[in-house]
Amino acid sequence: MLESILQFGDIITNIANNPIPYGTLLVLFIAILTNCAIAALNRKLLNIEDLREQDREIREWTRQYTEAVKKNERHQIAKLRRRKAEIDRLRMERSSKQMRVSLYTLVPMLIVFYLLNRFFTGPSGPLVVAKLPFYSPILSNGDGNLWFVTWYFLCSVALNSPIQRIFGTYIGGD
Repeated sequence: MLESILQFGDIITNIANNPIPYGTLLVLFIAILTNCAIAALNRKLLNIEDLREQDREIREWTRQYTEAVKKNERHQIAKLRRRKAEIDRLRMERSSKQMRVSLYTLVPMLIVFYLLNRFFTGPSGPLVVAKLPFYSPILSNGDGNLWFVTWYFLCSVALNSPIQRIFGTYIGGD
C-alpha cells in the first residue's frame, strides 16, 4: 500500500516537473473521461431517439422554408409559417432537455477545473502542457505554448463527437 502511494507521488512529481509530455497526456485523459461521463449521463437521462426525431423534423422544416424563400413561393412560405410556432416549441423543448443535463454536470466540472487549474499552475504562473507546431495568437500567447485550459478545450472539442457516436448519443445531422 505504501509503495503504491509513493509511486503515485512519483507520478505527480513527474507531471509537475515535466508537464510535457506527462501533463499533456494527463489532460488528454481527463478530457476523455469527462466526455465519456457526460455522454453516459446524456444516454441515461435523455431519450436520444426523441431528440433525433425532433432534430430531423426541425431540419426538414428549415430546409423547406429556405427553399421556398429562395424560390419566392409565397403559398409555400405561408403554409410553412403556420407551422413555425410548432417548430419553435420543438426547438425550445429540445434545448431545455439538453440544458437540464448540462446543469447536472456544471458544478462537478467547475470543481474539477478549479482543482486542476491549481495543479497546473506553478510558482511562476500557468504551466505549459503542450506546444503548437504552428503560430496561433488566438490559442496561445503567440509562442505556441498551451496551458491546461486551452489544451483541455482543444482535446474536448476534438473528442466530443467521436465519443458521442461511440455512446450513441450523437444527435446532429445524419
